[in-house]
Amino acid sequence: MKKGFPWLAALIALTLLLVGCSSSSDDDDGISAPDLPDASTITMTGASSAPATAAEAQALYTDSLGALSAFIDSNTGSNSSRFSRANARKTTSDTKSLTENIPSSNGGSVDLVGSYTETSTFPDDTETFQPNHTYSWNYSMDGNVTGTMNSVKVKKGIHTYTICGTLKETQASNVNFDYKTGATQDATGSGTLSFSFGIGLGTAVSVVREDGLGAKFVISYAANYGKDDISLSEDSNEMVAAEKELEDYLKQQTATLTVYDQNNNKISESNLSANEEFDSASIF
Repeated sequence: MKKGFPWLAALIALTLLLVGCSSSSDDDDGISAPDLPDASTITMTGASSAPATAAEAQALYTDSLGALSAFIDSNTGSNSSRFSRANARKTTSDTKSLTENIPSSNGGSVDLVGSYTETSTFPDDTETFQPNHTYSWNYSMDGNVTGTMNSVKVKKGIHTYTICGTLKETQASNVNFDYKTGATQDATGSGTLSFSFGIGLGTAVSVVREDGLGAKFVISYAANYGKDDISLSEDSNEMVAAEKELEDYLKQQTATLTVYDQNNNKISESNLSANEEFDSASIF
């Protein structure tokens, strides 16, 4: 009997995808916003002008950090390959470390240092499910990575950005899936899903575009979200409702982006949604 078993991979994939977004909840993993260096300590050279408005500064930040994130991903692969996740049976725990220098063909480099621990628990035997039995799967992970940008040059569209400074990111998540089989081999079973995650992301960088437009950016943010006992029965819409709840919540979450000129004078502040911040700056 394998009714419901294909849900597992999809549900874990969905939950791990949600880790790349993030929200807040009373049921959290306790991730805190990273501590960051002061703007005055961030190296910055080559800037001849600063953004005139908060909107212009925010565009410079999201475009350049998005280009940086894409550059790192294209040179290291996804987090799963970066840290070599295990495909576990029964209970396994695995810790990986990361130390990597990524040179850019345009100049400069990025240093990545981090660690990643995951624990997976699977039932002993899922080849033949027994009637009237509850099977449980659990996956948990925590990890951190720090990126140091050494005047790295990255491109997006017609622009080239030189980035110096630090990116810090911490993540933790837990996924638990329980599946109760029916009274007979052919009866439909039912499942419940519980998950929680936390994310902390901090950026303290300088960005200089090839035309001399430049600024320093500091933002530090933490978010946590959790949901218990989501019914996955065929006639339940709880999973859809949980996704909608998270989507709505994310739209309301903001982080403050503080912008400084090359002389360390604060020139603007603006709010980024959680999605904008993590889409732009996440390197995990």
